[in-house]
Amino acid sequence: MEEEWQKKIKALGIKVSEGVSMKKIMEDPVTIKTWTMAQLPSDNLSIENAIIIFTSRRWPLMIDP
Repeated sequence: MEEEWQKKIKALGIKVSEGVSMKKIMEDPVTIKTWTMAQLPSDNLSIENAIIIFTSRRWPLMIDP
């Protein structure tokens, strides 16, 4: 989704830093290491989902297929 969003931003002529992502901006390496030590999945999608859950003000609706 981020790639599509970045393509649309560029198509609109809005300047954006190369290589920026939600994970790079919002991650806390210590927290993520704690999650992986607890044997939670360490792939990007799982980490991004966990970041959304832990930084949301309300209860995010996430459906795992």
